[in-house]
Amino acid sequence: MKLFAGLFFLLFLFPSAYALSLDLDSAYDQSETIVAEIQGVVLQPISHTQVTFTRGHVETVVVYDVQRLGDNYFIYFIAPRAQQNYTLTLRDVDTMINGERQIVTLERSFTISNQSVPYNVRPGFINTAEDFELEFTSFSDQPLNLALGVPFNSNTTLQPGITTRSFSIDAFPQALSVFSLGMYSLPIYSAAEVDNTFPVSRIVDISPRRIEYYFIRGRESPFSFTVRNTGTEVLENIVLIYNESRYTLVPKTIKKINVNESVAVNITLKQFNMNLDDKITIRAGNESIDVPLKISYNETLPISINRTSNASVQGYYCNELGGKICTTNERCEGSTTPSLSGSCCIGSCVVPEKSGLAWIGYLLGAIVLIVLVIVGGKYMKSRGRSSGGLTGRVAKLERA
Repeated sequence: MKLFAGLFFLLFLFPSAYALSLDLDSAYDQSETIVAEIQGVVLQPISHTQVTFTRGHVETVVVYDVQRLGDNYFIYFIAPRAQQNYTLTLRDVDTMINGERQIVTLERSFTISNQSVPYNVRPGFINTAEDFELEFTSFSDQPLNLALGVPFNSNTTLQPGITTRSFSIDAFPQALSVFSLGMYSLPIYSAAEVDNTFPVSRIVDISPRRIEYYFIRGRESPFSFTVRNTGTEVLENIVLIYNESRYTLVPKTIKKINVNESVAVNITLKQFNMNLDDKITIRAGNESIDVPLKISYNETLPISINRTSNASVQGYYCNELGGKICTTNERCEGSTTPSLSGSCCIGSCVVPEKSGLAWIGYLLGAIVLIVLVIVGGKYMKSRGRSSGGLTGRVAKLERA
């Protein structure tokens, strides 16, 4: 009983997996553009009035913004130009914890160093359906060369002071993506109208219906999609037509799919570090279905993004992150992080030692054995006495 009570108490020592969190680092440089995702369930919109920054117990003025980008909330701010300890407070957030709706306040402390960044960028994220501008402030006395990541893969020059650059929203994939700008990675949410209509088949279902992956350069990994028979008859000789010079599909031809069964098709790239915008054609019976396929590369990990089976899949496999997927019989010695493969262990997967309570079983077995020996001994003695008494009585009768 004490053991269960102790375990129940320990549950309150660790935060819930569904608790609200903010992925802030512990230290930043002065004037740095800081972007963080508010992770967890948010039931009501978060407004500017719920965000405050304090230095000690004194509220301080900071340039910031908080918005919902698709299904995710982000906050960005420009780090103060003073070496101090600060606290970001997010008040009265309507969320779910352990299955219960609660109003919580989230606080995260961070330190600003005595160093200044070479430049920053405003705003720290984009949520628009139209072309947009980014404002760069360079703190250098010399022009700075800035590398622009996907989808531009080019360079631009920042002059001392303020430089403004315009970008076309049409260059970015619909929904949420990440735009690398030198030392920064900005979430970009394209709110432009998207043609989400997919060819509907009466006999097969493709999942996901749009295949879109983001990789770190040099860290590619195989990925897959599934073909399911939704018809009323067995499908045979399903042909997959694709760009064989850029990637391979296994299997290339699906010989047979029974009704309501699925077959996984693995995709392996042949050419790496090159963006790909293609389609896979699937011919089943008299129908032909095109599945969009898009591969993009980034220099850094993307902001974590919600995913659904029929939406763009963005993120990384566990092996890309240098981790392992632990089995149900193993535990992770290290840290865990979400991945496309599941919960990824950045460390070692070890088999827990067997519980030290095993000795109780051995003790009980020994006690039972001792009891059996004692009972057996008494039984044998009583049997011996009974046998001796009977023999004596028989002898007396014979002498008589």
